[in-house]
Amino acid sequence: MKDEEDTDLAGARPRHLHSVDVDGSPRPRLRPQPAARGDVSVYDQDGYVVVLLHGTIDIDQTQELEEAGGYAIERDMPIMVDVRHVVMIDSVGISFLVRVAASIRSQGGTITLCGPAPLVEEMLSVAGAGTLFEWVEGRPGPDGLPTP
Repeated sequence: MKDEEDTDLAGARPRHLHSVDVDGSPRPRLRPQPAARGDVSVYDQDGYVVVLLHGTIDIDQTQELEEAGGYAIERDMPIMVDVRHVVMIDSVGISFLVRVAASIRSQGGTITLCGPAPLVEEMLSVAGAGTLFEWVEGRPGPDGLPTP
């Protein structure tokens, strides 16, 4: 009987009840912070159409991404996508970047990504699309100040 109880306990998943500080007093539970809401902006600046991505770029920004991509392609200007402030990007965001790059390159245009943005660079590399883009570092926002 004792062996059977030990086996049951050994197979059970541990449960976390509460955190305790070194002195034995309970610690408040940390609540996960919500991811920064995503934002998409598009504007003309210094001979480029600039698409500024900020925060979490996911399915919630699908409409904004489509509108920004359509505007950028219609302008018939070089496109710069500023991804310095992206904290998370999913397949929707990566798909947007790849589709715009493929469209622009098929017309002989260029698309530049403004970084550094290691997460975006890694996701594009995993998708096999890293070579579609030229990377540059930093650039001012539309008002001449650094982008937020």
